[in-house]
Amino acid sequence: MSEKSKSKNMSVFLAITLILLITIPLAAIPSKAQTESKPSVTVIHYQVSPGVLMPVEVGTITVTIRNSGDVSADIEEIHLVRRELESLSGTYYNLGMLGPGESTNITFTFRAPYKEGIYFPEVHIDIFNATNVRYPVPVNVNTRVSKIKQPSIEVEKTIPDYIKPGGNFNVSLNLINKGQSKADDINIAVNLNKSLISLKSPSNYYIAGLEPGETYELNLKFTSDKNAEIGLYSIPIVLQYSGASGFLKQQTETIGVQMIGKAKLDIAQKKMNQDIINVGDSFTLTLKIENTGTDDAKGVKAYIDSDYFYGDKTAYLGEISKDDYANAIFTLTAGNIAGSHESELKLVYEDDYGAHELRESIIVVVYSAQQDYLPLIFVVFVFCIASVTITLWKFRKR
Repeated sequence: MSEKSKSKNMSVFLAITLILLITIPLAAIPSKAQTESKPSVTVIHYQVSPGVLMPVEVGTITVTIRNSGDVSADIEEIHLVRRELESLSGTYYNLGMLGPGESTNITFTFRAPYKEGIYFPEVHIDIFNATNVRYPVPVNVNTRVSKIKQPSIEVEKTIPDYIKPGGNFNVSLNLINKGQSKADDINIAVNLNKSLISLKSPSNYYIAGLEPGETYELNLKFTSDKNAEIGLYSIPIVLQYSGASGFLKQQTETIGVQMIGKAKLDIAQKKMNQDIINVGDSFTLTLKIENTGTDDAKGVKAYIDSDYFYGDKTAYLGEISKDDYANAIFTLTAGNIAGSHESELKLVYEDDYGAHELRESIIVVVYSAQQDYLPLIFVVFVFCIASVTITLWKFRKR
């Protein structure tokens, strides 16, 4: 091999070695995109004041911007760009840092052009080391709104007539675009601010778009707390969407649900004013009636249905609140036949569900007058036998 070939081979080897020494360390270093998160600034709302301007009238545009990223956004400058409109605010420089999840309002003052029409000045937001924002805002200069084709979403709701504490319920939302243009970037948020009603389905939804006349159905699932108070509950639904020309709209819908409880009466205790009832005796029967339901029981009446007992067999209790009780007191007289007698207690009451009736059997044992002494005679007889037996046993032991 010649010296020239050796020199050439050596040069190639050195070149390959140099390339490997450079590229291998670089490959081991993670890219900046892989190791760093970036802010994400968006315009979430705007307002033009006044809504319709006259030519050369001065107005304002207020935009709300939010950082939806997970790191702070360094906003370098914000300005309004449009040839036809004269911006009177100039450019905002060095607005500072906008933290994750934070939002702020920026207001621009401008002068409307001489010519009537619809204009779309752009809000430009320049952000350090992040994607810049270009957002068009429609400005109406003495033009009928009907000339602008805009989306318009209507919400049809299917709501249960009522719900009960501790129960589950479903709500169906049918979104219909009844406007003249497509609705884009539709965001739906269910804003529950009461812990007595909670969601079992997601609270946020996104729809890419709805053409005019197109519909989209959402099925929401809720559950209510068993301790929820009776009454009307409102669940706000916030919709936000935009049109092709930059039109941005936010609307709030309300789901109204009626919480209705249900009374539930039970006999918690039965008590009589004497232990033994003889034939022909008058006695007092007291029944403790408890309401263990979720609503008040109204117009409560208790009846004793019996052909054997006679007397005051009706008790008017009125209203029994939930988690409360009332005593039904009956003054009765036993008939002339001893034995176990079964009677029927009937409770009638009303709540928001309507009228209810509860029936329950009550058994009262009635003794004859002669039977009253049999237990006492038996006890005395047993006592005498026991005494004689003990005396004889002691005598024999001696």
